[in-house]
Amino acid sequence: MAWSCTVWCVARRDRRKIGFTRISARKNFGSISVIHQSTFFLYFWLSFLGGVFIGSLTKLRQPWWLAFLVAGLALFCVFWRRNYKLMFVGICLIGLGFGWWRLASSQEIDLNKHLSRLNNGPKTIITGFVASEPEISKDSKQFILQAQSPLAGKILVTTEKYQKLNYGDKMQLTGKLKAPENFSNFDWISYLARDQIYTTMYQPEISLNLHQGGGVLVGGYRQILNLKSKIKNALRQSLPQPQSGLLVALLLGDEEYLSTSLKDKLNLTSTRHIIAISGSNIVLLSQIFFTIFLYLGFWRGQIFYLNSATLGVFILMIGAPGSAVRAAVMAWFLMLAQKVGRLSSIDRAMVFGACLIVLIKPMALRFDVGFQLSFVAVLGLVYIKPWLDQLFKVGPAKIYWRELLTMTLAAQIATLPLAIYYFGQLSAVGVIANLLVVPITPFLLAGILILLPIGFVWLGLAKILAVPLWLGASYILMMVDFFSRSWWPVWHLTKISWLWLVVYYIILIGVLRWQRYRHAESVSTAMSC
Repeated sequence: MAWSCTVWCVARRDRRKIGFTRISARKNFGSISVIHQSTFFLYFWLSFLGGVFIGSLTKLRQPWWLAFLVAGLALFCVFWRRNYKLMFVGICLIGLGFGWWRLASSQEIDLNKHLSRLNNGPKTIITGFVASEPEISKDSKQFILQAQSPLAGKILVTTEKYQKLNYGDKMQLTGKLKAPENFSNFDWISYLARDQIYTTMYQPEISLNLHQGGGVLVGGYRQILNLKSKIKNALRQSLPQPQSGLLVALLLGDEEYLSTSLKDKLNLTSTRHIIAISGSNIVLLSQIFFTIFLYLGFWRGQIFYLNSATLGVFILMIGAPGSAVRAAVMAWFLMLAQKVGRLSSIDRAMVFGACLIVLIKPMALRFDVGFQLSFVAVLGLVYIKPWLDQLFKVGPAKIYWRELLTMTLAAQIATLPLAIYYFGQLSAVGVIANLLVVPITPFLLAGILILLPIGFVWLGLAKILAVPLWLGASYILMMVDFFSRSWWPVWHLTKISWLWLVVYYIILIGVLRWQRYRHAESVSTAMSC
């Protein structure tokens, strides 16, 4: 007759265990189930991300997230120490409900006190200050106005290209407020909602005041943008065009000095991301700087602080845009894992970093492309790069250029489907062009950081020392021009379904798991011999 017994004991060897190990024994059968505290947190925060994402896809609000919270709490409390599987289900439901609630709470506004109540009405006089760095396009200029009267709120303002204004300028606008409208294939309303923008204004009458608004923080950020302007001028004076324009775009993400033809060539070769403050670009640059410092002989602990400082200076110099800051957070968690030498725990660090960002700004999960690219790029560096290291294992174990090759290729493989999905274009030579161009960018950035202080003090010397930068920029321009020739095919892929992203990543995960299984099997065979 079958018999069974259950023994509960406190697990003391591993602090990460939640404290209980259940040993279930049956005749001719035994099983051990261990609950790790870190596993509880991992599943909770993954469910939190799932709740935010589901909430962004549906208009259903409070009743549903409240139902998930109540059901999760009930399961967790009732089956505490009795059924760990149902406890896990409870934890997941709590995380799901919490994420959904956080998204819903971030979108709640008091219409009686918010500027959006004036949408689609007659002309209105608005007083406020410029709350973003103005963005210049081909024939217009856009900025965010933080309205102060008659009601509070943010307005996306579109005005003439040559309208003079700066961050922090206090102004009075006269015009019609309009609610944003979706494009044929893009949810523009939700995209603006991620920054709490529910109102737009086109070509208003602008009256600038002499004094600035926004307080001390706005004044501090204005000084950062002034430094950014000085950097642009120093680079433009030290180098001729188009090299200076490329370096300005590479460092600051400012495409103002790039010709339309060059932008088109960058698009055709899938290399435009090198001049954009994209998430994957910042993560990749942080890892390339890590490799450079490592080969210069610094210890991992020293590299962590050097790389953190370099990344911090870089983010400040480009004006600290939100997308870059969020990408830097993801890169910093990867650097922290490298410092402690525990890349095996990077998945938990990644989830925690992503949740920290989403907790502050829930709409970033679905509508911040830079955040998505940075998250996926880090995963590529953690899980795909080791596989590529084995695949390209030729010659000595430590080869700098091989490190750059596998690093760049891993990020490309991980972010390729997202880039195609959002930008609708695939170049036959895009990967090759990136492999030839991206490894040069950290050297150019390092050279710019060295050159700028000299350029501020002695422009003549800076022009002489800028020759290597001119050569590097000319090399990139030459590669981009070569790979943008008409004989290289480019496929324009519009209206791509998100289902093919799922299929791509399922196949990629399957290949990586199979490769890991093969590696473990070969190690086991070698040990047995």
